[in-house]
Amino acid sequence: MRPYADDYGDANKFKAILREPSVDTANDLLLVSLDYKITSDSVLESVESGDAVCVAMFYCASTLYRTLLRSASGECSVQGQIPLSAVGDQIELHPSIVAMRDFEYRPSEVHKEYGTSAIEIRRGNR
Repeated sequence: MRPYADDYGDANKFKAILREPSVDTANDLLLVSLDYKITSDSVLESVESGDAVCVAMFYCASTLYRTLLRSASGECSVQGQIPLSAVGDQIELHPSIVAMRDFEYRPSEVHKEYGTSAIEIRRGNR
């Protein structure tokens, strides 16, 4: 699941809120943290049960550095430590919620094209 995607219905969205980044000068690290506000009970349950996990792709175009930041199982926040040497003038964070294993998803509302049956979510799908 990605923010503002409507695959799972209008009610099944989330926001990723970036906390103020900080710099650990002693270790030359950029510290980033995102909090995920999940409005769908079924998606939140999937994250809390470990069926899905919150992730964010960190990307810097000027250095071509990228890394995947991942929450702990059951958590709705992501933290990362990025080497300052890998950070240029502009960075991007792309949040998603990704399936950790195959499971059957039964949301309260889905996009009408999916009908009313359960959706089989495969490991690695967003």
